Amino acid sequence: MPTYKADLSVSSLDELLRSVNDYKSKLEAAPAKIVSELAVIGRNEIQANINGITDKDGNRLATAGEFTFGDTGFAYMEGEQGQFLEYGTGVQGQSSPHPQASKAGWNYNSGKTIHAKGRWAYWDPVRHQHIWTNGIPAQMPVLRAALTMRRRLREVAKGALK
Repeated sequence: MPTYKADLSVSSLDELLRSVNDYKSKLEAAPAKIVSELAVIGRNEIQANINGITDKDGNRLATAGEFTFGDTGFAYMEGEQGQFLEYGTGVQGQSSPHPQASKAGWNYNSGKTIHAKGRWAYWDPVRHQHIWTNGIPAQMPVLRAALTMRRRLREVAKGALK
């Protein structure tokens, strides 16, 4: 918080009042500014974390975005494969689980389609064939972005108050 000084004159006190009001405006705008900047940082981190994660044909499996409204904001990942990238699947996901998987209600290596040794098949419409898999480990792009946002909070808040 800045320190303000003034002489006992009308002009000096007017300047002090102007400075205090300017700082008050900055303080009132800070929450929205902090949220907006953190949402952008989150989006950029998620995108950086999922860049290069593609299917066998080179298609992206998810995209990142951000949304802010006043002092509320979100950074998110969307796409059909987003939840599988975050939490992982099957035997591989189970051996390298997401730390929040149980809290999110995520179950590994379960379901009617699981075959022996934790493998299952899915239909690939591009190749017109069944593909066998034993899952993927948790990639955690959103969790890793959240940790980065948390680490950068102090820096972002200080910048909003300069």
